Formats: sequence, C-alpha cells, structure tokens
Amino acid sequence: MTKTIERKIESFEIRCYRRSLRIKWTDKVRNTEVLKIQNQILLPIVKEGKSKYLAKRMWEDEMFIEQSVVQGKIPG
Repeated sequence: MTKTIERKIESFEIRCYRRSLRIKWTDKVRNTEVLKIQNQILLPIVKEGKSKYLAKRMWEDEMFIEQSVVQGKIPG
C-alpha cells in the first residue's frame, strides 16, 4: 500500500466521520479531535483485510499450481 493510497483512505475516513458527527467545514475542529471522538481508525482495518485477501489469493494460486502438476493438466 503506497503512501498516497494511505493518505486518500485517511482523508476519506475523516470526511465520513465529520459528516456522521455533523461537523461543518467552517468549524474549527482538528482531525485528531475527530478521531478521539470517533475512537476508531480505519486504516489498520483496511490493511488487515488486504493482507487476508492476498493470503487467500496466494493459497488459491498455490493449489492451482499443485493440481496442474499432479494431474498434468495445463489450461490453454
């Protein structure tokens, strides 16, 4: 995950929290205060989901390779 994607996720998260808490953009509320009020950070959850997805895809690809070697079938 690149830094630009992380920043985009964080900005989306703050924007959603501000909307759910009904904080206007003219109000002088810092992002750290919004995160304290919400008490949840989205980025670690996204990273965990992404790593689980990649692990699943790697396992599926590994099983495909094992099956093609054992059975001798190669698609295409």
